[in-house]
Amino acid sequence: PLVGSKRTVKAVFEHLRGQGVDTQALWSSLEDMAAKSILAVQPLLEYYHQLCLPEDEFGDRCFEILGMDVLLDKDYKPWLLEVNHS
Repeated sequence: PLVGSKRTVKAVFEHLRGQGVDTQALWSSLEDMAAKSILAVQPLLEYYHQLCLPEDEFGDRCFEILGMDVLLDKDYKPWLLEVNHS
């Protein structure tokens, strides 16, 4: 149920589907947004990685957790608010 301020993606999508929203198209838009965001920040993440682990020539000794805050407008168009990283 949609209770409180934290909701799972599954709960939100079930609610939106019940409202007649094309959740497959919405999910596709979110995937596209996420991919483009990762491509945009990748050079900066690589730079920070090289600062912290200059001896790691293959870049396989770490990972980064990214969180994306997204707002849906009245037409259910997603807007990226911010990207957070660990």
